[in-house]
Formats: sequence, structure tokens, C-alpha cells
Amino acid sequence: MTEFVMRALFLLACASIGYQVSAKREDEYLLWGILVGMAIGLLIIALEIVLSKRPIQSISSIVFGLITGSILAILFYNIFQLTDTASLAKLLMGDRATAEDLRLVVLLALALACCYMCVMVIYKTRDRFRFIIPYVEFQKEEKGSRPILVDTSAVIDGRLPDLCEARLFDTTMIIPKFVLQELQHVADSSDRLRRNRGRRGLEMLQKMQHDERLAIQIHDGRNARGNTVDSKLVSLASQLQARILTCDYNLAKFAELQNVDTINLNDLASALRPTVLPGEELQLKIIRPGDEAGQGVGYLNDGTMVVVESGRDRIGQTVNITVTSSLQTSAGRMVFGRIRTDHSPEERENKKRNEKES
Repeated sequence: MTEFVMRALFLLACASIGYQVSAKREDEYLLWGILVGMAIGLLIIALEIVLSKRPIQSISSIVFGLITGSILAILFYNIFQLTDTASLAKLLMGDRATAEDLRLVVLLALALACCYMCVMVIYKTRDRFRFIIPYVEFQKEEKGSRPILVDTSAVIDGRLPDLCEARLFDTTMIIPKFVLQELQHVADSSDRLRRNRGRRGLEMLQKMQHDERLAIQIHDGRNARGNTVDSKLVSLASQLQARILTCDYNLAKFAELQNVDTINLNDLASALRPTVLPGEELQLKIIRPGDEAGQGVGYLNDGTMVVVESGRDRIGQTVNITVTSSLQTSAGRMVFGRIRTDHSPEERENKKRNEKES
């Protein structure tokens, strides 16, 4: 509503200026002046609507390019004036040309060339340029050391909103448009599980965007180089000096080769799990056979996989095990143990029953 009122007032002002100009010229039809003024006002409003849909960094880079180009044009023009402009005018433009004619042509040519070069260079490198000159882009002050570039796997994983709710990431989180396109492709998948995960990821992103405590930024990612989403992510992270948040082990290794820092959600989850030391006793239900002969596999409450020696015959039973070792990987933590036959649940019940009877 406010925008509509401001545009209406602007049109009235333009019509008033057109009327005043027609009245000063003593035109017979004052209505033409009003119509021309309103036409110019509508053109300006249309330009304002188009520019408002562009990212602010694109507009600021164009404005800064025009300012820089104008300064360079004036500098080069002042240097040109030190030459014999009268002789150059006759040489380049004919005997009738004056020094003022040549100066006007040179000034226009320098302004056009310098502004074009500066605008194009700054516009194409705006993602890197804004870190060199921060005031080029009007944006919220970023908290933390460096922004975080979010991968598709981190979005569909499902743990990201809870981590953000816990205020674990106190910095700007950047979502490239090619990640959104891949997420949309997952949401449109023919596989029901992938389709549900993709839709849940889109819903979570929408919810995070409406959270005022989070700084979520959608990036166009047009300057990212590469043919795959992973290569584009690494390229964009290198340009923005950002870290990549992912669950993809291969992407993390690829980014490490390119000297780009990553945050693996699986490593983060493993680091938050309670430490299990060799020699500790655990109570575990064995639910399936292991890969090796005689092994059984169970899971702790936090999802840690436990491989039990000689546990294949105890599938479906709850047993006490002694931890022998643990292995930490980017895919998670694995715990190895063996069954303590002298402390099985059945023997504990019999022992308690005997103690009560005695």
C-alpha cells in the first residue's frame, strides 16, 4: 500500500512538472505536457520495478562501476588536455574542427569506454569484489568468522534445523540456486522416499528463512565454475571464502583437495556422541547378523553400530557385552565388543531371585 501511494504521488509530481513546462512554453495544448510528464514518470517507475527484482549486490556493483569509470574518464581526459589539442583536432577531424570539438568527442569516448569496462569487470567479479570493498553490498552484518555454503545432502539430512535451533551455526548460511534446483529435482523424483526427503528439505528451508534469528541468503551462483553441483559448490566456496556444510564424504574429500574447508554433519554428530571406552559394559539387543562369520550387530540409542563377536546366535536377544575397541570414521562410529556370558540378563534375574529367597 505504501509503495502504491508513493508511486501515485510521484506520477502527480511528474504531471505537475509537465504542466509547468508547457505553461512556460505557452503551448496551446497543456494536456500534452501533462501526458509527457506522466509517461516519463511511468517509465521511471517501470525501471524501478525491474531493478528492485535484481539482487542488491548486482545493482551496487553497477553503481560502483559507473562511479569508478567516471573517475577514470576524468583522469584520462585531464591527461589528454596536456597535449596540443588544436593540432590533433585538425589532424583527426579536418581543418574546420576546433580543439573544443575534439575535447568533447574524447570526453564522451573516454566516459563510455571507462564506464563500460568498469561496470562489466565489477559486475562479473562482484562475489569476490564485495569482500575487498565491503560497502559495495548492502547486507546484514555477518556473524562468525566465515559464511557457510549449504550442500543438498545437508538439507535433506533433516538435522540442520535442530542444529540451527541450538545456535550452533552463528554465521550467514548461503544456499546457492543450483542447490535449490537439485533439491527440486529430488522432490520431483519418481522414488517415493527420495521425493519425501526432497519435499521435507524444501519445507525446512522455508521454515529457516522465516526464522529471524538465522541469516539465510539465497545466492545466484552464476559465477560458479564446473559441470556438477559438487564442483560448483567448491568453486563458489573458494570465491566467497566460505565453508561447505555437507553430509557427502566424497564432496568433503574433493573440497579438501581444493583447500576448501568443510563441515561434515556426520563428523559433528559423532563428536557429540558419548565416548565408549574399551572395557566398559553395555546392554545391547542384537538385531541382525554381521558381515563376518559369527558376528551380530546391534545399535545404541544414539544410532552407533555395535559389532558383537559370536553374536549371530543371539539375534533378537538382549545381552551384556564388553567393549573391546571402537573405530571413528566420517560415516560414523563403530564399536566392537564381545558377549559376557557370566553376566547375561537371565543369570542376573536368577541371581536376584536367589538373593530374595535367601
